[in-house]
Amino acid sequence: MIIVICGYLFGWKWTGLPKRTLWDWMALLIVPAVLAVGGYLLTQAETQRTQRDSDQQRRLDRELADQRAQDAALQAYLDGMSHLLTDKDLRSAPPGDSLSSVARARTLTVLKRLDSGRKQSVLQFLYESGLIYKEHALIAEIERHNTVSLQQADLSGADLIRANLHQADLMGAVLRGEADLTGADLRQVP
Repeated sequence: MIIVICGYLFGWKWTGLPKRTLWDWMALLIVPAVLAVGGYLLTQAETQRTQRDSDQQRRLDRELADQRAQDAALQAYLDGMSHLLTDKDLRSAPPGDSLSSVARARTLTVLKRLDSGRKQSVLQFLYESGLIYKEHALIAEIERHNTVSLQQADLSGADLIRANLHQADLMGAVLRGEADLTGADLRQVP
């Protein structure tokens, strides 16, 4: 740019273009200037796209890692509770004893770590295992107690749509937030 201005003002013959008008000199600079600006803009756009793609990939990686961690936590919970049910006879444990306390602690801990769909899986498991409902056997006149108390359990945001919670003992369970009980069977829930 300096050479063009000086070549025009001082008429430098060594440039090979003496006696040219300012417009002639400017015409020589337009193509390189357009290429430089276009290259700069293209580089900026590519940098922004790469940054956006990289941010999105990091976000997806974090979400995938979170999903895997929740899956692992749920699986570990189900494995541990299955062990308590089959090997330790958790169903016959009275409320407040060490076995039901361990089951309650595991349940409350895992519920805090899980998303809404996985919370539903935990509650369905507990219900189907007979650990959170009261069963009245008229013939034997025996009342089945809730082995795993869900008092103060964090069920906020739980997806309990159409969940079968008939007679489930959910006293004191925290259902604030986006807990969805649409169509859930809550007959005889205390």
